Amino acid sequence: MLTFRQATPADALFIARGFHAAMLMDDVPEERIRAFAEEICSRSDVLYSARNTILALSPEGEPVGMVTAYDGQHYRAMKERTFTLVHELFGPDFRDMDDEAAAGEYYIDSLAVLPAWRGQGIGRALLREALNQAARLGIPQATIAVDPDNSKARSLYESLGFRHQGDIHIFGHDYQKMATATGLYQRTELLVGQEAMRRIGEARIILFGVGGVGSWCAEALVRSGVSCLTLVDSDCVEASNINRQLMATVQTIGQPKVEALRQHLLTLNPQADIVALQRTYSADTSDSFRLDGYDFILDCIDSLPHKLHLILTATGLPTRPVFLSSMGAARKLDPTAVRVAEFWKVEGCPLARALRTRIKKEGSYPRRKFQCVYAPGVLEGSQPGGTMMHVTAQFGLTLAGLVLKQLKENS
Repeated sequence: MLTFRQATPADALFIARGFHAAMLMDDVPEERIRAFAEEICSRSDVLYSARNTILALSPEGEPVGMVTAYDGQHYRAMKERTFTLVHELFGPDFRDMDDEAAAGEYYIDSLAVLPAWRGQGIGRALLREALNQAARLGIPQATIAVDPDNSKARSLYESLGFRHQGDIHIFGHDYQKMATATGLYQRTELLVGQEAMRRIGEARIILFGVGGVGSWCAEALVRSGVSCLTLVDSDCVEASNINRQLMATVQTIGQPKVEALRQHLLTLNPQADIVALQRTYSADTSDSFRLDGYDFILDCIDSLPHKLHLILTATGLPTRPVFLSSMGAARKLDPTAVRVAEFWKVEGCPLARALRTRIKKEGSYPRRKFQCVYAPGVLEGSQPGGTMMHVTAQFGLTLAGLVLKQLKENS
């Protein structure tokens, strides 16, 4: 049975041999391969290091194949170190060649299988393991370069979902660069397409309130590919939150809600830029949030005065950012009653009614229309503050759906 393990510096010679095999450099003297292993592959800060290599092992635990791959955001620094060493040790200078990788991609650099083990699907298995590693790192896209004349390799890559992305000139030759989703957001991309996926990944969103509604909204956004999310809430997790709030568990009681939620969201995408602000939004703190720097402002605030101030402030900004608001989710039992409407058309919601009454009394009106998530009516006989997750989560998921729908429609 084939197994995998992370390479170690002790595997430097195997990595060096695998790299030269992958480059079809079969006539390189053993002395040079050993020098390559000792001076380059034994390091941790170069492209062809154990740190960047996964080994395939035989049932007896012996290495029979390898794949070297890395996070593109670190490529430039590793490239400079690697090819400076190659130039100093062996002569050729590749420092000015095209970049093979870039931030936001997991680049599969070298793939090799021992001759006696070829034809058994080990190369495919190593590629799949590389894609799994990319997903574990939170990198949504994997890339690889293929020689245009190597139809066998191209067919293998295409069978794993790789598609032609562009052309690059590396090591003195022209290659085709291919890309595929790593699996992290593959199903999302199949639904909405690459352009919408790009917009989702680049959208900057701030979410006020991460309770029974906001926490599930954040979950849906990050699981769908949002990677720039700011969470704002001043509260800490309490036992009474466990019945409906995503990050509330017996282990997180007493922790700041935003930090507990941030830690959870990073398990979905370790590379996401999740900012946790343990603050209260109010008239006094409003300016500190710099709302005009976001694409979406999402309101899940419970406090009526703070909620009203955010509504007036956000709608007073230009048409961007988009402002969306959740009305009251308490004292409701039927998740199928959740609806979406423009604020002034929300019906049967006590919170919306209270907001409109106060707006009319104070004479300060929202400057533009905005959509709200709501459900009409309250459960007869219920007490104030009564809530259940299946309703609050439906509010949050619907709010996230409005964001994702707009990003898809604008792509």
